[in-house]
Amino acid sequence: MRLSAIMAKEQALPRVAVQVVTIQWTKATRGAPGSIRRAALPRAFPLRQGTGWCSIEHITLSEWEQFRAHHRVEEPLGQLPFEICSLRLRLESADELSVGIGCTQHAGQPWRIARPRVMGLGPGQSGRVATNARHTSYAGQWYTETTFHIAYGGDLSPDRFMSGKPDRDYNQKAALF
Repeated sequence: MRLSAIMAKEQALPRVAVQVVTIQWTKATRGAPGSIRRAALPRAFPLRQGTGWCSIEHITLSEWEQFRAHHRVEEPLGQLPFEICSLRLRLESADELSVGIGCTQHAGQPWRIARPRVMGLGPGQSGRVATNARHTSYAGQWYTETTFHIAYGGDLSPDRFMSGKPDRDYNQKAALF
């Protein structure tokens, strides 16, 4: 359903906040002590919000930048449905935000099929989707772990994704080695 059609029926829809945390590393830090350092990295950060109906925050931690967090916030100009990396969001009704996951990003392995719906979120609920992949390029192999945090209205305070468990959780991480 198009956002404009729902907005015509409803006074106000819950705001949507998405935080995408991506950790990137190479074979150089695949085993210990690199894996120990990676395991200690945060998978959620204080939420930085925009002012629009939807706020998307991308946070990247890369081995080649000593795992320093780089933040970027954007606000989509379009309407639902839309895709953020491989995360798919679609408004089923004013009372439900549908969350799906696309195919593996950047030709990563293991290949995963798209799952149009892995969870539904009601107003005030949050969800988390976790995925990972192994990638090959002319420079060698590199790996990614991506955690998507999604909030559909309710408490959008800075600690939203850091305090407690989400209402829904979908984990499609696989053994990469």
